[in-house]
Amino acid sequence: MQKFASTLHFSNYFALTQLGMLLGSIASIFCLPINMLAKSALLLLVVGYILWNLYQNLQWQGIGQDAEGWYLESAGEKINIAVAGDSTITPIVSILRFHLPGKRLKCACVIFKDAMSHDIYRQFTVRIKYFKKNM
Repeated sequence: MQKFASTLHFSNYFALTQLGMLLGSIASIFCLPINMLAKSALLLLVVGYILWNLYQNLQWQGIGQDAEGWYLESAGEKINIAVAGDSTITPIVSILRFHLPGKRLKCACVIFKDAMSHDIYRQFTVRIKYFKKNM
């Protein structure tokens, strides 16, 4: 099998979805009939969640497949992963579900189509679909 590797760039689609979630949450919070202290606490929770979500998505800087299987790159370190069969692949966004070594729970990496070049994203989706089909 040919080696596949790609760098994951910051996605404008991802930024827009996060911004939409933040603005929708803020509007919803300020429409609630509760006091301002509770609204402030909810607002802090929402902003904290958005920041945590950004961190989780930005920690992966690359993805690839070699003779050993699939891997993600984080801080220059190659981490072998076991891709789960419930990963979702579409032309716009791919949700890669995987197991990290030594972890029991599944993790996810959301990869929008603008995080890679068009050709690389197409290769990635074909490889994942083929991989899931042969699991």
